[in-house]
Amino acid sequence: MDGSAGRSARGVVLAVVGASGGCGASTLAAACALHAAESGWSVGVVDGAAGGAGIDVVLGIEHVPGVRWPDLAGCRGRVDGLGLLSRMPRAGAVAVLAHCRDSPAQIGADAVRGVFAGLVEVLDLVVVDVPRSWALQDWALRDWVLREAAVREAALLDFAPREAALPSLRAVVVAGAGIVELAALAATAPRVAARVPETYLVLRGRRLSRSLLDDVGAALDLPVLGVLDDDPSVGRDLARGIPPGRSRGPLADLARAVVEALGGDRREAAS
Repeated sequence: MDGSAGRSARGVVLAVVGASGGCGASTLAAACALHAAESGWSVGVVDGAAGGAGIDVVLGIEHVPGVRWPDLAGCRGRVDGLGLLSRMPRAGAVAVLAHCRDSPAQIGADAVRGVFAGLVEVLDLVVVDVPRSWALQDWALRDWVLREAAVREAALLDFAPREAALPSLRAVVVAGAGIVELAALAATAPRVAARVPETYLVLRGRRLSRSLLDDVGAALDLPVLGVLDDDPSVGRDLARGIPPGRSRGPLADLARAVVEALGGDRREAAS
């Protein structure tokens, strides 16, 4: 599967980071990927949490055959992005790379870097579901997604030419609005923002006041993109195997806002 050595990266990488447990980061990542695909982007979504439920479950395609992370453990060098896309399961127009729940595997640095290098050169957008521990620890997938530091430290992929175009990087850090959750946000968001200048905050909660959003944004010196309000349709849709954000509601509205922040509807730009 190795190859594609002559092309350069083009895509946007969006890291959706869950700063606190149960904040809905995986659901938001899936909804953003789906909405971007509907808006004319070519999109892949990548599972960053080995041993978790799996982004394929969130999208309702866990039964669909196709390549998953353990199948790529032996990759070396930049992966053939188009070849990989042809083997990945899909949720609608979104290509999905998930971990396996029955056989979780730690994927080596070479494989992780090669997979990302291949995907970003053939997709407009790669959405990564990032657990909090992953954002704080120093390991391969984080170092590729948070490429600002990799470039500064001259740690760009050995097989990528130094003059190659780099993917545009954005991050959304999601947390609940309680005291403990906001403390977790305060611990996580600055670390992400130090490496990703375009970092946005999303708060999870019901009827959050404008003053709270303003206070959180001011305290962390980061923009609050929106609120992930309780959305009864999410649980109902998940039980029926319907991907998140398909029904009208707060989640769909927030996913739309995220895509607007990334650049909006590409169908309009192409017309």
